[in-house]
Amino acid sequence: MVGDQKICPRCRQTKPGKDFYPHRGSKDGLHCWCKICQKNASKQYRDTLAKRSVISVNKKTKQCGKCKQIKSVCMFSKNKQVRDGYSHWCKICKRAYALKFNQKPEQRRKTRNRNLQYNYGISLEAYECLFEVQNGRCVICGATKSSCYKSDWLVVDHDRVTGRIRGLLCNRCNRTLGMAEHNVELLQKMQDYLNAH
Repeated sequence: MVGDQKICPRCRQTKPGKDFYPHRGSKDGLHCWCKICQKNASKQYRDTLAKRSVISVNKKTKQCGKCKQIKSVCMFSKNKQVRDGYSHWCKICKRAYALKFNQKPEQRRKTRNRNLQYNYGISLEAYECLFEVQNGRCVICGATKSSCYKSDWLVVDHDRVTGRIRGLLCNRCNRTLGMAEHNVELLQKMQDYLNAH
């Protein structure tokens, strides 16, 4: 950017800064393409998506962008970001892709790390450290595996109000706490009931 002027790399024209959308991530604070080029690119992208996802007039069938088969819309996941409200790929194609993608151990670790960071704010290394401290067992029942997912992962139990991590639990214990809404009195009543009968 020279002064108030900037060159758009798409149309190769020099334009004033007001002809560019703001962008916090760039050095000059402006998007690299001018507003006209940005609008044209967005329109071109939307048109490409419209061609790719053919939906019937009665809106009950849609063509999968991966296998190209026309299927009922119930075979597609809902997606508000797509014009017709359904994903571009059918559920079968999405699942097959996800399974193939996550077969690699290094990819599984990356996915697990990303999920732990997003959901609980901890890294995979912190999870593994906690796993070692607990000897790979559920804090409550001592189970070594998460009963639902048939994997070596234990579920991260955290306080929903503070976000503080309390420990690693098997799926069954975590679900029991969740269904009891972490209510100590309710859990005590359950224990009293079991002891009485």
